[in-house]
Amino acid sequence: PDLFTLPHKALRAYLGATATRLGGLDVADRQALEAIRHDLHALIGELEAHGAHEDEFILPILERRAPEIAAQLRRDHAELANALSDLRRTTELLAEEPTAGVQLALYRRLRRFEALNMRHLDFEETSVMPALWASAPTAELADVLTAFKVAHPEAADLYRLVPEALSPA
Repeated sequence: PDLFTLPHKALRAYLGATATRLGGLDVADRQALEAIRHDLHALIGELEAHGAHEDEFILPILERRAPEIAAQLRRDHAELANALSDLRRTTELLAEEPTAGVQLALYRRLRRFEALNMRHLDFEETSVMPALWASAPTAELADVLTAFKVAHPEAADLYRLVPEALSPA
């Protein structure tokens, strides 16, 4: 079982599409401004939940099987959580100060987060997952997926947001 590819494809698409829309925002259009603020809060919530889900379901097995990689994962997640807090604050600043300058600052901050997150997703896909495949029985990884799906059935909603990013399989 691959614990990362499918959700990461969806997150990449969701993040990129939202950032692109933010970049083209006309801050004078109040309806568009409220829509992008809503979408940014939803995106940030999705990204926070994603990290929390990994901490809950993947980190325990990783700590047993590859503690040095688990330590890097914890550091990455802390760095990403701080960046998401900054994004949330800047999103609120856009509501208080709907200017082109604040919009541009938020856009740049979101794209910097995207770059940071892309490096992290690559680490999970090219280092974390291979370490788990090498050290954990297939049944244990399958159990992680099953437990996650039972605990968080709403997580599949992410895939409905960006179906174009996912292969039919």
